Amino acid sequence: MNSNSEKHTLLIIDDQPQFAQDFILLTGEEFNVVTAANGEDGLRKFQEVAADLILVDLKLGRGIDGIETLRRLKQADPDAGVIIVTEHASIETAHQAGRLGALDYCSKAPNLKELRAHLKQHLQNVAWRRAYRDELQRQYPKFIAESPAMRKLIEDIDAVAPSDRLVMITGESGAGKELVAREIHRRSLRAERPLFVVNCSNLAAPLFESEFFGHERGSFTSADRQQRGK
Repeated sequence: MNSNSEKHTLLIIDDQPQFAQDFILLTGEEFNVVTAANGEDGLRKFQEVAADLILVDLKLGRGIDGIETLRRLKQADPDAGVIIVTEHASIETAHQAGRLGALDYCSKAPNLKELRAHLKQHLQNVAWRRAYRDELQRQYPKFIAESPAMRKLIEDIDAVAPSDRLVMITGESGAGKELVAREIHRRSLRAERPLFVVNCSNLAAPLFESEFFGHERGSFTSADRQQRGK
């Protein structure tokens, strides 16, 4: 049997204690399970424990709902592995959860064994993403701002990073445009997802369209296979 230090910690934020109790009965001592009855309490618990995954009920009885709890969790830690669980699934809330960076959006209706299998898969993904993020931070260290101009740049990065706005970065060759783009990605709600870097100046116009949007096999002379767009 694993010791507590070797177990993964699971934070369950749900106003229905029966869900957490049933999950604990199923998994036994496989996880360290921490529970919270509402979003605010869940955010406090999140600061106190190093949770590997957080299960958040979409409909919380009082206070902030599951979507707002997800948003605040990802603001506090972009690496937070959050899964929305619900008995009231809808396409709209599924899209909201995905845009905010939820790892998954699961119905409570399937049996808990299926949910347990999902958790194991996501634990592997979370570990990979954290390793990937650590490697990026090693290769592209955080900005150190001393001059007023650099401090203003970091303020601008912080302003656009959490949003879905399009950003155009201009500057002379060697000024650090790619570094700024990577820093925006690192601070964004999409930091766990890949960042694709394409040098557009090296692409002819037809290749530019193909690189970004992909093409089907046979759509032009040299298209001998399908290519997915970035």
